[in-house]
Amino acid sequence: MIIEDDPDDDIVIACAITAHADMIISGDKHILNIDKYENIPILTVPDYLCVWLKLCLY
Repeated sequence: MIIEDDPDDDIVIACAITAHADMIISGDKHILNIDKYENIPILTVPDYLCVWLKLCLY
């Protein structure tokens, strides 16, 4: 079990690992509480947009 507070959310982490995702974008508090899993950062939508905008400005 990865997310002890809500084991049903483990599927999100498992999918990200299987897909070799660069990041997980979520609004779920249980997923956000772990911050990063196996070098996959977990971001809120606003945090992702900040990252995306910085990448697009360069």
